[in-house]
Amino acid sequence: MSDNTPHVPLWKSVLHFFPFQLLFVHIKKNHLLLIYWIIIFGFISSRLGSKYGIPSLFLYPEYMGKVNMASYLILGFAAGGFIMAFNIFSYIRNAHRFPFTATLARPFTKYCVNNSIIPIIFLILYIYYMIIFKMEYEFESVKKIVFDILGFLIGIGIFLFLSFLYFFKTNQDIHFISDLQKQKKAKDDPVKSVLHRKTRFEQFSAESKKWQIESYIGSGFKIKRARSIVHYDDETLLMVFHQNHINAAILEVFAILSILALGWLREISFFAIPAGASILLLFTMFMMVTSALHSWLRGWAPITYIVLFLAINYLSQFEFMNVRNQAYGLNYNTEAKAYNDTAFNFNSSYKYDKLTSLNILNNWKKKNMTETNRKPKLVFINCSGGGLRSSLWTFHVMQQVDSILNGELSKHTHLITGSSGGMIGAAYYRELYLRSQTADINPYDDKYLTNLGQDLLNPVAFTIAINDLYLRLQTFEDGDYEYRKDRGYAFEKQFNKNTEYILDKRLADYKEPEASAIIPMMILSPTIVNDGRRLLISSQEISYLGRNIPEKNINNNATIENIEFRKLFKEQDADNLKFTSALRMNATFPYVLPAVSLPTDPPIEVMDAGIRDNFGIKISLNYIYNFKEWIKYNTSGIVIIQLRDTDKHTVNKDYSLRSMVENLLTPLGSVYSNLTKAQDYNNDELIKYASSWFDGNIDIVSFQMKSNNERKVSLSFHLTTKEKKQITDAIRLSDNQKSIDRLKTLLVE
Repeated sequence: MSDNTPHVPLWKSVLHFFPFQLLFVHIKKNHLLLIYWIIIFGFISSRLGSKYGIPSLFLYPEYMGKVNMASYLILGFAAGGFIMAFNIFSYIRNAHRFPFTATLARPFTKYCVNNSIIPIIFLILYIYYMIIFKMEYEFESVKKIVFDILGFLIGIGIFLFLSFLYFFKTNQDIHFISDLQKQKKAKDDPVKSVLHRKTRFEQFSAESKKWQIESYIGSGFKIKRARSIVHYDDETLLMVFHQNHINAAILEVFAILSILALGWLREISFFAIPAGASILLLFTMFMMVTSALHSWLRGWAPITYIVLFLAINYLSQFEFMNVRNQAYGLNYNTEAKAYNDTAFNFNSSYKYDKLTSLNILNNWKKKNMTETNRKPKLVFINCSGGGLRSSLWTFHVMQQVDSILNGELSKHTHLITGSSGGMIGAAYYRELYLRSQTADINPYDDKYLTNLGQDLLNPVAFTIAINDLYLRLQTFEDGDYEYRKDRGYAFEKQFNKNTEYILDKRLADYKEPEASAIIPMMILSPTIVNDGRRLLISSQEISYLGRNIPEKNINNNATIENIEFRKLFKEQDADNLKFTSALRMNATFPYVLPAVSLPTDPPIEVMDAGIRDNFGIKISLNYIYNFKEWIKYNTSGIVIIQLRDTDKHTVNKDYSLRSMVENLLTPLGSVYSNLTKAQDYNNDELIKYASSWFDGNIDIVSFQMKSNNERKVSLSFHLTTKEKKQITDAIRLSDNQKSIDRLKTLLVE
């Protein structure tokens, strides 16, 4: 610096250092920018979405079925795009507050360097959480961690290098612009005129007095003194900023087109980038779009956002804006089925359906009769919901117990009910058991557990980010019918791929194996959102489970709760329903998977069975009630096996004083968090009442996946290596070992 430079106090030099002033501007004026950072930080720090496994998308990215240096490179490339979008948004919003930057060579590049406090802090924390996650939850070696982090940094570096290379070629300093008189060309540029509004020079004079700069980071990362702009031509200064607006607009268009292209090409595995990268790309697009809107609307931007939200909300009620997910295999082209009391009252057929089920029970009895003619135990399996953790737990318990009992569990089991992930695991094991009857398949092979535990969240989150938030235009054919592609389609496709397509069957395919008692019956019971009823999906005729007329002593105008799927949609080709769609309907957790719309008039939608009965005990007791006489005379009693992904007897010990906000949220939060507990209370009462109408023994045997004082396994369609180990290790807990011994006594000895 020159010796003639007036002395500036140290505190003022620090306070008016350009990077610090930019940070102050963001805190004071750019709250929308900070919200983007806070949300992403919440994900990577596991403060947001940890219950549903969202952090793993950012900390352990999967690409083409693998987590490696390439997947981290793509994630880093997307993170670089997010950082550059932040710089572009910041420059467009704030550059006019610091007019001295127009006098610098490569002004936008210098601006980015000085705007790096937030990105640098973010990246340091991102890498820290990444390392902790990989060490603690994936048990990876130091060597692999180093290579993956290196890939992440290389990805960021590549994007930033290409971006700055682009700006080096397109952005010139004030002297170059002045000499070539580029002003007119810039004013006529169509890109800038469409996406960004011009900055008036009077804003410079007003804002520069509020945000004084003494020094900045210059070339070679050296600290330099900010120069005065008083001797520069106003129009030339404005031209420097307008030129960067043009270049920013081009990058914005590129980001939007990238999202659309990925959505269109997502079926090609090469373009199915990690979900964390797609979410970062989505945030990048949001940031750039809001940048353009702020540039044009300025003070009117907030009210415009509200109006746009209300307009989109209004339009979403129309078919072209509200594409509903459908159950694959059903015929939506024929006349919709009337949905009213008359349509689902099947009292005329319940006697015939009971006879059909009695035949199945008799076939089950023949299979289980021993040489001593000792009456067998009738087994019901109830599976709890809980995402992939429940799928893995249910499958693992059934596999281990059946192996220990030499196949007696599958042989004795007559009916499987439950919700969500538990039924997915049970269906997978049931199919393996079925195939083992006619093919050289070992259902106890560990590879099947590995297959089931593979990621399902990544393709679902990826599809949400690059497809489901926009108009869903792509379709696919299933037989004679055509459906739209969305995250429901992505879920089923990935699940079939993970499980080697052995469940890629139709509902009707299980009718004969169940009727012959080769495999247990399975009843799925998704909840009808419109009225809270339950839709019972089975390959068999089960209308008797919907009958709600008291036998004697009671005069009551009862409502129908259970509706049989196959009878209601007989004319819509119900038997052709894909079994994976039935499983998905039963496991449709809100927001993660789309509610399934069914062809009725008026239309109904179904979601997770766990909303009504997370354990399937109501259906089991309903079935037992209908056949209590047969069970009494043909069996030695009933065994109900409960496969729970949580501890039934956990007591909440947190009764500490809460903050004002916590007190406001507690009533609603407590109702939701205690939903399964409330169902437990009701189910235990139902079991108690069963003693008054069932003249026989009912043994309840529970297998519980207790946390064992470790971090609770996430309710997600993605599990870490540590979480998978927690699940498989839980079978060795003393309570579960006692349950195995008890089953040996009940079923074998």
